[in-house]
Amino acid sequence: MRGWCAARRWHAEARARRADAPHARTADADEGLAPVRDGGRQRTGIGSPLAWGFRHRVRGPTSAVFARKERVFQVSGPHGGGGITPGASPPVASGLALVGFVGLCLLVGAADGTLTASAVHGWYLSLIRPPGTPPNWLFGPVWGVLYALIGIAGWLAWRRAGAGPALRLWGWQLALNAAWTPAFFGLHSLGLALAVIAALVALIGLTIRAFARIDRRAAWIMVPYLLWTGYALYLNIGFFWLNPT
Repeated sequence: MRGWCAARRWHAEARARRADAPHARTADADEGLAPVRDGGRQRTGIGSPLAWGFRHRVRGPTSAVFARKERVFQVSGPHGGGGITPGASPPVASGLALVGFVGLCLLVGAADGTLTASAVHGWYLSLIRPPGTPPNWLFGPVWGVLYALIGIAGWLAWRRAGAGPALRLWGWQLALNAAWTPAFFGLHSLGLALAVIAALVALIGLTIRAFARIDRRAAWIMVPYLLWTGYALYLNIGFFWLNPT
């Protein structure tokens, strides 16, 4: 009889425990202390995987906010790497880079124009001009447009490949471009100016070939520059030939 009563009491307590189990799990989950089963054993506490997941979910939105902020201010390369490259740069940074590229080229043109203005009305008028020499007023507008195109082409190549070999070629040709005016109008050396512009034409061709592998738009934008510089090479050869002294 005592055994039968003990069995009934045991079954009643078991049913009570099962009835209270959902409420206990809910309370534990609210506190981040829900029991977890690890190898057949239950484990409860802050260090349990479920408690860690609960804390991770709480921190999730805040972490996402900081991650988004980091991505906004990050300037990464075109292939996901770091560096001063535009692949994942903010639009504002890319626009400022365009202004920088075009501004640099226009600055070179303005510096050369200052030297040209002082010589074009003096020494230049004493030279024998080859056939097909354009009027003096034409050089300024044409070079202004070409310098803007040179800057845009360099910016497009930078956006696609960063500061790589193609952009270094672009920089070297711009340096030779800047050196021609001092050689011709500053030093009055037609031979030195001819050597500079011959090297410039070759370097522009190499730059266009390098740009064509990266961005065909950049290569085509440089074509008018190559044609005009080739025409300037012809004029330089004519000045050198007709003015041997």
